[in-house]
Amino acid sequence: MNNFLLYLWDKKVVLVSSSIIIFIWSFVFAFVLAKPEFKSDITFLPPHEGSASAVTLMGMLLPGGTSIMYDQVEIVFNSASIKRRMIEQFNFYKLWKIDKFPDRFESALVKIKKYVMFKTKEKGSMGFEKIVSYTVSCYHPSPDTAKLMCDYAFFLIDSSVKTLSTGMAHRNRLFVENQLIQHKKTLDSLQAEFQRFQLANKAFAVPEQMKMTLKNFADIKSSAIMNELKMKALQQEFHGTLPQLEELEKNDVLYNQKLVEIESDARLNVLPSLELSAKLLPAYSNLSRETEVENQVIVLLSRELEQARVQESRNVSLLTVIDPPFVPINKARPKRVFAMLLIFISLHLAIFLAIAYRYYYLTYITSNKNFFSLMQLIKRGK
Repeated sequence: MNNFLLYLWDKKVVLVSSSIIIFIWSFVFAFVLAKPEFKSDITFLPPHEGSASAVTLMGMLLPGGTSIMYDQVEIVFNSASIKRRMIEQFNFYKLWKIDKFPDRFESALVKIKKYVMFKTKEKGSMGFEKIVSYTVSCYHPSPDTAKLMCDYAFFLIDSSVKTLSTGMAHRNRLFVENQLIQHKKTLDSLQAEFQRFQLANKAFAVPEQMKMTLKNFADIKSSAIMNELKMKALQQEFHGTLPQLEELEKNDVLYNQKLVEIESDARLNVLPSLELSAKLLPAYSNLSRETEVENQVIVLLSRELEQARVQESRNVSLLTVIDPPFVPINKARPKRVFAMLLIFISLHLAIFLAIAYRYYYLTYITSNKNFFSLMQLIKRGK
């Protein structure tokens, strides 16, 4: 270590002169050569995301909303098409002196990340963060251009978001229209089938018809019971044949025949038998339910179609500016003192490493016998 310090002392002239040169260079670069850049910001709120999730309607999947999601705004901003328009609008090729490069666009894409920055502000915790605002920061040597860059960046983001949302609304409208047409066709076929079923089986309102049949059965059954009671009363009071008793017996036969007919008659009638009603009721209920379901789906799809048409015709901004850009007065970068110190320290460190390496080379490597033999062999080989 002492030897190394003595070596440094021997190089004191080189070190002092280098320090002076480095100090002058860092000062000139930081305060003369480095161009000041100004910063302008614009802050805006995210688009409404209330209807962005998919909706299931009667087992049918409707497309999810007509607005892009929060985190998609940054993806839109970072797209190459928007970056290209920014670069060409403000002629960054010339500013960065890469207009003659064959791959100037790829080089500009790398550089523009330091001049146009997109930041999000989130609120929440434990994995439930929600984006509450966006901020676009633009840097440029001209303060007026920095402000114009913010305005243009917001214009590009806003127009892209509107275009995407309008496209989503258009696809949503086409989807709903197609579903509405299909369900109307399904309803027409169901109604035609329902009509054929009603006419073929005289099943116009099976539940009501069944109620009337049950009421008719109950009336006849009660009459049959009364008739049977009268017969028993006459049989107990009189013996032999009586005209009244014969009439009651005939009525009893007729009542029983009618009851059997109401229970199991297979003939189609406006008042079907109970057995036939039990067979017709499930089919009638299924057709009636399917028709009602299709009617409800058509009503909901009609409302959805009107909303989709309104969304498609909207041409308003989905982003709300809460902090517009302004022309900056003070420069934002570079921090001249920091830049000077950084250059001063880094160059001194480089010189120190170079001197340390030279000391190590002269002290340990050149005095090594193996290294000396290797160098002799190399010289002989030449």
